[in-house]
Amino acid sequence: MRKNGHDRNGRQRWQCDACKATTTATIESRSRASTLRAFLDWLLEAAPQRRLGCDARTFRRRSAWCWGLEPRILPDGVVHHVVMADGTYVNGWCLL
Repeated sequence: MRKNGHDRNGRQRWQCDACKATTTATIESRSRASTLRAFLDWLLEAAPQRRLGCDARTFRRRSAWCWGLEPRILPDGVVHHVVMADGTYVNGWCLL
């Protein structure tokens, strides 16, 4: 996808390089992107929920879908002779 001007409402238009179809980002996808950014800021930077600008329960409700995302880990191509792993159990899941 690459940028392809703006529509009549001023939103960014995107064009597929393969099929030349165009689309614009919907409000839902933009709000999900901002929710994911806020969730990752809270998760990775240990910022308290009260600093996020909304009620803590509202934040947890809005970001509940983020817990279901599976990260894509791409292989780096480096072969290691030793693998060290440590696990932490959280709510029935094992974090490695």
